[in-house]
Amino acid sequence: MKELKTGFDKTDSPDIIRNTARVLISGAAYNLIQLFKLLLVPENWGISMASLRFSLFHIAGKVARRAHQIEIHLV
Repeated sequence: MKELKTGFDKTDSPDIIRNTARVLISGAAYNLIQLFKLLLVPENWGISMASLRFSLFHIAGKVARRAHQIEIHLV
């Protein structure tokens, strides 16, 4: 429950339909992350959702556009 609250708990809209949609999307995202952790991360790592997200999505890189192509250079 703590991981869910730290990772996906933004329901700040006054509209109930938007909050409901946001909660459903957050629940689906949480389940995908848990499935990813179950299948690919060893149990003895004890990694949290926040650190997993940080290590996956905060990769330094540079986007270059050359000859009608977009290249991503990871550091």
